Amino acid sequence: MKRILCLETEWGINSGKRLNDNASVRPMFQFIESCKYLGGVTVTYKTVATYEELRYYLSQMPKKMYSDYDIVYLAFHGVKGKIQLYEAKEKNTVIRLVTLEELADMCSHGDESHRWLSNKAVIFGTCQTLSAAESRVQDFMQKSGACLVAGYRKTIDFTHSSLLDIGLITELIRPKPKCKSIMERMNMRYSGLMDELGMIIYE
Repeated sequence: MKRILCLETEWGINSGKRLNDNASVRPMFQFIESCKYLGGVTVTYKTVATYEELRYYLSQMPKKMYSDYDIVYLAFHGVKGKIQLYEAKEKNTVIRLVTLEELADMCSHGDESHRWLSNKAVIFGTCQTLSAAESRVQDFMQKSGACLVAGYRKTIDFTHSSLLDIGLITELIRPKPKCKSIMERMNMRYSGLMDELGMIIYE
């Protein structure tokens, strides 16, 4: 059985409708869990709004009980090289942008011999985060221990990006032909949509 950790933001904070905003990537993962041909997939969902919450959930990944989690999916707002979190400032909630470098430092805890995401695939379900320079993404992979990083270089449409993410997760879970990389296999099937949304995969 394959396991996925999905960390998803509170989408409605920006609009002031946090409590009654039902936007979620959960239906996408419910579909994936229902696909019996994938051999059984279990998804753990956690709602994450703040830096401290993100750090806490990622810090659990090195524990033995979570060793069978193969994929970490980050569903957040994003901009170039950053993901968007929140902080409470007196009576207001303010945006906190977290760079790939900050996220890498979080996941290595200042010690690259203890990398929280070792041998896990990390998918950024965010707009534009991976429009950052390749060197920054490679640095994130090295420090965090991620064996694969995927995401988008452009602003993404929720429906179309969900289709690509389902395809990507399927490719990660199913047996891998030795002759082709994940990027090559995705391009064979979804090249038009990948170009439109700017999907990029680092392996």
